[in-house]
Amino acid sequence: MRQLLAYDSAFSAYLPERMRLSFRTPESYYPLLCSMAFGRHRLSEIAKDAGFANNKCGKYLDALIEAGFVTAKHDGGTYAKYDLANTYYTAWCRYAYLRKTEQIIRPEEHLQFVLADLDKAIALRSFHEACLRFLGDREKTSLKAHRTIPVEMPDGSRVVLYCREDPLSRTKVAVFPQSLSIRFTKKELQKILSVVKKVDPFVDAEVTIFGLERFSDWCVHESARRGYLHEVTMDWLRD
Repeated sequence: MRQLLAYDSAFSAYLPERMRLSFRTPESYYPLLCSMAFGRHRLSEIAKDAGFANNKCGKYLDALIEAGFVTAKHDGGTYAKYDLANTYYTAWCRYAYLRKTEQIIRPEEHLQFVLADLDKAIALRSFHEACLRFLGDREKTSLKAHRTIPVEMPDGSRVVLYCREDPLSRTKVAVFPQSLSIRFTKKELQKILSVVKKVDPFVDAEVTIFGLERFSDWCVHESARRGYLHEVTMDWLRD
């Protein structure tokens, strides 16, 4: 890992080399890449963060899309969600471009920062993307949320309830952990179901809970007993 994160490693050098093959002044595009690496995905957000006018930002994003560095997805309207084409570009922005000084002067401190940031910035995000693909493949419908609700679990960890309605006006809730270490037991499941009941008190909403760790036996039993409760582990997402 130390060699990978060195300022003169292939990890640090590959993206700039690719950018130079596509653009005469690649440095002009780096602020846009970094903006997306830190969670800004709308044109207006990226333009404001990078200090560009919207029309200039749009042209730069089109060029990045054509060169294969950025993707754009329309979410049912005229607005697109822009994102980096793969997680390496995200990692380069977060750990190389913006932290060159630490790479050179304080490599050990830089390593500890990267190790602490990887789970939240890269692994957790990839897990959530896999969850959304799972829902999309299963439901064959729009996944645009009506609202999201953050919930603190009994152990201090957090989940986000992703609430929407299907064409039959039945509430559907997907539960996304905000930590890679959370394990769902009786207390966590009861807390989630109590919050869901407040969202839709009149019917049993369909609830899909995603978790990296195995659910407790009590949770598995409850899922089998309640037809509207689905528990999805990492093994299901791999399939």
